[in-house]
Amino acid sequence: ARSGASAARDGQVVIGVDDDYSAAIFTSLSAAGGAQAHPVSVGKVLGRGIFVVDGALYDAMGARAVKVMEMADAAHLPGAHNWQNAALAYGAVKPFVSDARQIAAAIAGFPGLAHRMEDVGRVGKAVFINDSKATNADATARALAVYPDIFWIAGGKPKEGGIAPLAPFFPRIRKAYLIGEAAGQFA
Repeated sequence: ARSGASAARDGQVVIGVDDDYSAAIFTSLSAAGGAQAHPVSVGKVLGRGIFVVDGALYDAMGARAVKVMEMADAAHLPGAHNWQNAALAYGAVKPFVSDARQIAAAIAGFPGLAHRMEDVGRVGKAVFINDSKATNADATARALAVYPDIFWIAGGKPKEGGIAPLAPFFPRIRKAYLIGEAAGQFA
């Protein structure tokens, strides 16, 4: 079934293909002809497209896969979700920038966004991360997946679904500090 996705016939699109819905959009655009569609994956080696495997970004938009950068060099983009964003950004600008090293330098130099897994300070070995934009379980799961030993401040106003979907990440949490209206429900 056609997903209804379209793009200018002379355009290019980059699409994450790690979930069924997005993969169907990629397949639809590829089959329709016109715009050139480039798949993006985090965790799977692709025969063509852009992918991140073992912490490295690869460009396989040409004849063979070429390592572009180590994602560890992008200190403000931790986690698979940020790696996917970086790979999508790489694919979006690659047709306009011939030197992949320039794109890698821009990704590595990205300062991050306020309140989105923002490194706000350190005391000894403790790193303080402000992820206050993560106001639902799905967004919070992305951050909890990145860090192995967490002191977590959580609460505010409860959202539909609560924190039950985060249960797989609870072993990563050493201690939780619950605040606001949601404190009792979260406890």
